[in-house]
Amino acid sequence: MDNHCDLKSIHQVQAVCFLNDKEIVLYENIEGWFGNPGGTIEVGEDIEEALRRELIEEAQLKVIAWKIIGVEKVFYPNKLKAEKESCFLRVVAKVELIDKEIIDPDGKAIGRIIVGVDEAVEKLAWGEKGESLIKLAQEKYNQIWG
Repeated sequence: MDNHCDLKSIHQVQAVCFLNDKEIVLYENIEGWFGNPGGTIEVGEDIEEALRRELIEEAQLKVIAWKIIGVEKVFYPNKLKAEKESCFLRVVAKVELIDKEIIDPDGKAIGRIIVGVDEAVEKLAWGEKGESLIKLAQEKYNQIWG
């Protein structure tokens, strides 16, 4: 992951969410794919507020603790100059399930699944990037909370 963004230029925060050292929670998108919950930092929010809000909206998860994994700079060649790049903060989060229905204001998150670490890599279907992210998250989780 590229750490060439400062925290002021972070546009989104996304978490690899661990229930424990063996189980990860992913959200299910309305289009049928799975992802790590997270999203855009809204005006007036700090990173932690955005993280907590997004995990509730997309997967009904309570954040117990979180740590930064890294920053990813993403380029969009077909967008306007001001929108060509974005910085995503990737974090690992220790979470608990909230027993409520998922009501995503964007209408994109429709459910959540609990999977093992290896299955999370498979469900994300991000290839090497996903495998690397999950591995880094698992190492950070075990180092801090394991």
